[in-house]
Amino acid sequence: MKNRCNNPNHKAYARYGGRGITCDITWEDFNVFLKDMGEKPHPKMELERIDNNKNYCKENCRWATHKEQTRNRGGKRATRLYSFAGKTMCIADWAKEVGISPQSMQKRLNNNWPLEKAFSNERYDGKGSSHVGPAAVKAKGLQH
Repeated sequence: MKNRCNNPNHKAYARYGGRGITCDITWEDFNVFLKDMGEKPHPKMELERIDNNKNYCKENCRWATHKEQTRNRGGKRATRLYSFAGKTMCIADWAKEVGISPQSMQKRLNNNWPLEKAFSNERYDGKGSSHVGPAAVKAKGLQH
């Protein structure tokens, strides 16, 4: 955190200190940081800024998993959120909800499928015809 904000030689400086992101000056004293943030709840958790355009400070930081952090990215690498049927989620979460792989969900969206079709749990063949899987094929007496 300190290097990214204060060291122009750090590889990530341009995305942090280089664009004005700073650390709370009182956090130079580790005991103050510890008092503000508490100990890491789990060894795999990382310090995350809630708003990526604001500074490292008690009000804007929390402990988060790597997965949670990657969903909170900003800028060119921002996580794209999709809203449909009263829910707003990222591709990975929509894919899990629908029961397909994130790659399949991404293909649906890249192919400009309407959201009601992309976020449907129906399966589609390459021509856009829907089916519900092998059980429907057997019921119709068709081979696959």
